Amino acid sequence: MVFYLSEPNEREAKPDFSAIPDHVKKEIEALIEDKITDHKIAWGGYSPTFSSVVRTKNGHEFFIKGTHPDHTAHGYKVLMQEIHVYKTCKSLQLITPVFIGSVHTEDEDSWHLGVWKAIKGAHLRRKLTDNEIDTMFNLLGKFYKSAQKEAQTLDLPQTLEANFVEGIVTGQEGWIKFKDNKDRQNNFSEMFTNKDLAEKWLVDFLPEFIKVSQAKLSKDTPHSIISFDMRVDNIVFDNKDTPYFIDWPDASVGPILYDLIYLCMNIMAESGQKAWEVLSRFSKQTGYVFNEEDIKVCLSQISGFYALQAYRPVPEKLPRLRWIQKAMLWAGLNWLENLSLCTQIPEFKE
Repeated sequence: MVFYLSEPNEREAKPDFSAIPDHVKKEIEALIEDKITDHKIAWGGYSPTFSSVVRTKNGHEFFIKGTHPDHTAHGYKVLMQEIHVYKTCKSLQLITPVFIGSVHTEDEDSWHLGVWKAIKGAHLRRKLTDNEIDTMFNLLGKFYKSAQKEAQTLDLPQTLEANFVEGIVTGQEGWIKFKDNKDRQNNFSEMFTNKDLAEKWLVDFLPEFIKVSQAKLSKDTPHSIISFDMRVDNIVFDNKDTPYFIDWPDASVGPILYDLIYLCMNIMAESGQKAWEVLSRFSKQTGYVFNEEDIKVCLSQISGFYALQAYRPVPEKLPRLRWIQKAMLWAGLNWLENLSLCTQIPEFKE
């Protein structure tokens, strides 16, 4: 039961390491105290962020990522937030590669790079086995428990106050946007093989989606430091099959259920395991328990966000973005159906 639309073959527009100015390269070499002799683009994710693995004269490897002149000011801000998290959150060391430092140019629209020790034998696994999922969940559970205590002392935003995610977790950037908006309803329906059926489906279930997505979570739902971008392409395995969780620019303090619903939806779309069963595996593995109403709220908010994004035109430099958004939406709608919030979800068209 995996997402059935074909993934585009095109890749994101990422600059090569050779595009970095010489003076920035020298600063990187000063930071790692070694001479860079080789490099390659590190593919993964769906953004145009610069990412490269470099090898040095003394045989060491480092992962470098960050913003570049063709990036945006937003890219600079989230990179700085991610670097702040790596510098201040000790619990992150349980599940992430070792952070070395950063290199910056004076102009925020130019090169700003973070440097990490490269993961040995680093590779992505888009299709995960049950054993790999259990290993991931065991590590995540340990991280959340450790970070829950540490979160009280760190200068991190609450999820409800975080710039990018505030609209999602309040339900304002989701299903509510379709209410009384025929253009959006039409654009949403165009994604499916039977447009008329899809539009009727949306109109029928939209009131309940809006109601649930604007509800508040229970006070006892587990909180910790969360990524809010927990997907399979942000989990890298080393040569001993140990997973590392990367990409923390949207880190905040909030309900861990948001991370888990993102990840379970993504596992369903890529690997085929049912998202609701994957979440149950996490609870059995870690002891964290979630009530069904909280699951409905988070899921409605996240699926509503993807519903609002997936129908838009494909950005020129991000050829796979709408595909992964449709895949996440598909998984979310299936989960909503499993929770009896809707029935007979429409079929996406190529």
